Amino acid sequence: MEIHPDFDAGEVARSVALAVTNLHNRSVSSDSGNDDTPLIRKRTDMSGNSEFDTGDKSGLVSSKKSWKRYLSSIPARYVLTILGFLGFCNVYALRVNLSVALVAMVNQTNNKSAPEECSGPSHSNTSDTLKNGEFDWDANVQSDILGAFFYGYIFTQVPGGRMAEIFGGKWLFGLGVLCTSILTLLTPLAARWSVTALIVLRVLEGFGEGVTFPAMHSMLGSWLPKYERSMLSTIIYSGAQIGTVISLPISGLLCYSDFLGGWPSVFYVFGTLGCIWFIFWVIFIYETPEKHPRISQAELILIQTGKVENKEVPPIPWKKRADRNGRRLRTSITETARLVCCSRSAIVSIHAKWINDGDTSSRCQGVGRPHVIKEKGHRRLSRWVKHNWRQTVVQLTAQYNAGPNASVSEHTVQQMLLDMGLCSRRPTCVPLLTKLHRQLRLQWAREHRDWTMDEWKKFVWSDES
Repeated sequence: MEIHPDFDAGEVARSVALAVTNLHNRSVSSDSGNDDTPLIRKRTDMSGNSEFDTGDKSGLVSSKKSWKRYLSSIPARYVLTILGFLGFCNVYALRVNLSVALVAMVNQTNNKSAPEECSGPSHSNTSDTLKNGEFDWDANVQSDILGAFFYGYIFTQVPGGRMAEIFGGKWLFGLGVLCTSILTLLTPLAARWSVTALIVLRVLEGFGEGVTFPAMHSMLGSWLPKYERSMLSTIIYSGAQIGTVISLPISGLLCYSDFLGGWPSVFYVFGTLGCIWFIFWVIFIYETPEKHPRISQAELILIQTGKVENKEVPPIPWKKRADRNGRRLRTSITETARLVCCSRSAIVSIHAKWINDGDTSSRCQGVGRPHVIKEKGHRRLSRWVKHNWRQTVVQLTAQYNAGPNASVSEHTVQQMLLDMGLCSRRPTCVPLLTKLHRQLRLQWAREHRDWTMDEWKKFVWSDES
């Protein structure tokens, strides 16, 4: 069979596709008008696989797909921002809720501690019905309970950053919030057991909450793009302040109510919220963007753009020289400056340039003033000094730089004079008392001439001028 030279295969394929589409539209419209439409209809997808679908379940399947499509459309970094914000809200709510609940826990009428001031008569016409707590704790015990949290909090700040580098920020932050939430749920039990148990529990809460900020720092370094880092991190860390503002009035309302026994509900509610938050954190948050299964390629490229890779720090060039000289330097900048005979600020700048650029050489050649005066200039300065020994270093430097192809600093000239055995001194004229000083002294004497001996004894007399 011969093919006609004007035969166009692409045009034929488009015609066939158009005909199939029209035929499918007619079949759908005819089925919609028929009342005997079967409940189960065989359907063939684009890959050729046939499946059975019911008319009742089609809406449910489409709704599930729409929800999955909606969740996948939310950028992963925004999910981290929302859950991080809620995490810090809960963390600070767990921290400050005891400050409010303690008022309802302590029996105020049975407190034997004496106040610092005598109470005056009350002129208020209102009467409040206060619930007496079940614990007889004085002010010192209450302050020990509230301050115990920070004894544990300060010890996990620096180790928390190192643990975030080793184990990852996701699990460290999540477990820190979870441990604090579980311990908060146990607070009523520990309080009814003994004061010591409550103090120990609060110290453990501080241990758990102390790792949250270092862990979040590690997460933000991996997840936030360069140009959104300030905005998103501000949103996340603002959860600490917002959580404090929200939890304080809610804790007061829970203590005043009869829900779950009054003041224990403060710990039960916020502790339960922390455990629920941990479930969402584990499901939706991943350690790095590269490990996230639902992140889009465009978002991954956006996060990776501008990210600085961890490069190995090059060795310090002057460290080997110091080690060869009896290991006198090690890491001391002062010893290095003394060893290489230069200023300490020069070593600091060279070290910073080496850490940042990996190079200490200057990109511009021939810059800077010479630090050594040639022999001809040395003789010229010596002649000037012998001719007029009253000249200052500033005047000698200006006179020397006035010549052709000469530019030295005042420090260089001063060093040259010291090498010659000439101690440079700058004469200054100290005037006597000026007219203004004399007037002020006379005025002060007139104001204090009628003082008594007891008033003059208040002065401290000295013979120093």
